Amino acid sequence: MPGLMAQEHIKPKICFTKSEQIFEQKSTFQVKLADLDGDGDLDAVTANMHENKGQVLLNDGDGNFTDSGQELTDKGHGVSLGDVDGDGDDDIIMTCANFDRKTKIYFNDGKAHFTESEQDMGDFEFSGNCADMIDIDCDSDLDYIVDYYLHPYGIFLNDGKGRFSKSEKDFPAGQVLIYGYLNDDEYIDLFIKIPDQGYQVRLNDGSGNFSSIWEFTDTSSTAGYYSVAIADFDSDGDQDAFICNGDNKTSTESKFFTNDGQGKFFDTGKRFSKTKWAWTNVGDLNNDGHLDIFISNFFQANEIWLGDGKGNFTDSGLRLSGEAGTRGFSLGDLDNDGDLDAFIGNFVGGANEIWFNCLTH
Repeated sequence: MPGLMAQEHIKPKICFTKSEQIFEQKSTFQVKLADLDGDGDLDAVTANMHENKGQVLLNDGDGNFTDSGQELTDKGHGVSLGDVDGDGDDDIIMTCANFDRKTKIYFNDGKAHFTESEQDMGDFEFSGNCADMIDIDCDSDLDYIVDYYLHPYGIFLNDGKGRFSKSEKDFPAGQVLIYGYLNDDEYIDLFIKIPDQGYQVRLNDGSGNFSSIWEFTDTSSTAGYYSVAIADFDSDGDQDAFICNGDNKTSTESKFFTNDGQGKFFDTGKRFSKTKWAWTNVGDLNNDGHLDIFISNFFQANEIWLGDGKGNFTDSGLRLSGEAGTRGFSLGDLDNDGDLDAFIGNFVGGANEIWFNCLTH
């Protein structure tokens, strides 16, 4: 039976331990990691909701984080990191969930000192959910796409120096866009979740124009930022899709789709544990050379599924936290010991958490 491997529980081959560091509760919606100050370790940027300001947290190299004291936008929802001005360091784009605050761009001086851009993106009256830096028009600089609440996505094109102009193209509100290289060219494509309807693939022609080439009906499909993991899980040279559904009230089985190499996907029939308002991230968590999946849940324990490089996954048996309403999280080697750790952002019910991978200990 195709679902048998997915449901099998095995003795964990990896372990995670929670950091002793205690963070102040900040209603974090999303966390992103990058070496912001150029010292060789991963720092963190958090988008924090309610009256909390966004934060820049600097790593000491051992996975201990200190607030830099810089205050980014309050009511921050989405955050994305990347070099938008071409100076070799990572800058910040952060959306705001309020209807009277705009998306903001912060330029890095290379030492994690950030200066807010004076550019107005014209979205002062929109509520921004998430932002992603993607080279949409294939001109070798990072553009960005903003998911607005009850308003079509905004696509902003970069001139290579961090000045953006709004594209005439957009995508309908309510859809969930996930980005990947889904066929055999070098252009970023879109895997789209349409709540209550299913999934769709749109291929990029190299100029930022997208055409639909595949659709799949699935009435259990739900909205959920970053709830699809796109990666080459079966080692055949194309990117597949691990799909989590479920919302903040209901949990739904996850599914695995393989890619034919041209952007058309096939439901393998494999079913996994039920997730709740899940976010996904991919990495080799047990250092066996194959991609694994870390899934965060909302008031439900976070999970790790181990891949074998052939498109099969086994439940690691690990269940991390679960007492809080987790939203965004990121994977990275926070303590510089050669394995991937997790920086978990908790939106409600608890403070942020760091979980160290003890694989190499």
